[in-house]
Amino acid sequence: MRLFQIKNLLSIRSNYHPVLNKLFKTYKSKTITLIINSLMGLNYIFLLSALSIGLYFFFSIKEGTEILLSSSKLVLLSSIIFTTRSAYNILYSGSDQALLKALPVHRNEIIIANTIYYYSSQIIISLYIFTVAFLANGSFNLQFTIIFILFIIIVPLIGIILSFFLSCVIHLIISHIKKNEQKKNLFYIKKSLLFSLILYERNNFFLFSLLITEFVSFIFLYIYILFISLRTNITIIETLLIFPAITMINISSFSREGSYHNTLESFPIPKKTRILSKALFFYILHLPLLFICFFVTSLKSNNNLFLLTLIPTSILFINTALFGLAHDKKAPKIDWTNPKEVFQINLPHLFLNIFLGICTALPIFHSDLLNISPITGLLTAIIFNLVIFIFRFKRILPIG
Repeated sequence: MRLFQIKNLLSIRSNYHPVLNKLFKTYKSKTITLIINSLMGLNYIFLLSALSIGLYFFFSIKEGTEILLSSSKLVLLSSIIFTTRSAYNILYSGSDQALLKALPVHRNEIIIANTIYYYSSQIIISLYIFTVAFLANGSFNLQFTIIFILFIIIVPLIGIILSFFLSCVIHLIISHIKKNEQKKNLFYIKKSLLFSLILYERNNFFLFSLLITEFVSFIFLYIYILFISLRTNITIIETLLIFPAITMINISSFSREGSYHNTLESFPIPKKTRILSKALFFYILHLPLLFICFFVTSLKSNNNLFLLTLIPTSILFINTALFGLAHDKKAPKIDWTNPKEVFQINLPHLFLNIFLGICTALPIFHSDLLNISPITGLLTAIIFNLVIFIFRFKRILPIG
């Protein structure tokens, strides 16, 4: 009887697959559905082929035990990335588990059913990675084949167990944070209105998955540009000055407040403080990444003043934030139902921030083209951004 219940739970669980339902969508017209899903399918096949080739060459430079260890690490990483959040939802707070929890079955049966479900999806990834590794190895003897098969079966299970363990650790951390959150918020309100508003911006930021995805992408871009600049030419680090132009955090800051915007405007909070809190939140997000990139690059640079380039760069990030906030405050889009409606690219704002980035990078990294010394170029960039900051900060207050 219990086995049948778990089987029924698995059939219910598979009806709302968390990945496939997002990859392939249904439209009103069957023809459009077929065409778009076919194109998406071809795109995924192409990406999968490219990934297979990359993995094949990655494994081909390794031997025997190294291939097993490398492929096992990839499978474990995949299991942890794709199942930790789901494991947390299963054990504690998953809204998608509401249907299963309402059924007359034991909680352990739900956990077992979901574990089997995620294991069945992870073993496909395991089979894919280990198959590519097996082909790249080139050794097809029986003993090595049996070892590969055992790894295909066991490694995803270890990954899922680790995911459940990590979800328990995450729950303990979150519970500890929530326990003191109300007390801390009252403390911050009494001590610092600015800090309280920054906390509000943080909470608002995490409500939008698109912004989280954007920021995670930026982290990888920071790492990639740092790596390229260290391997080739350190002046490539100037590419970071374009990042503020392509972010959607500032240009949607007031719009993201939605129906709460008018309420917040009616509070006795100085406009200057509200605007500064939004700009500082953006700055706090990027400052650690900026510092790491410029510090590591300065270690390779022969220029003793290189780390000081962080000063005009930091002011530039504040300036671009103020320009984005000024644009959004003029006419915030607060009557939205779909969060995606908030994020709209504004070309004038985009080109303006790119222009500011170029004007800052030119005297810092290409002072020889302007026939000035590096210290003069650095001072020029600092003065330029300070003038922009003073002008923009004074102009932004009367807006709206």
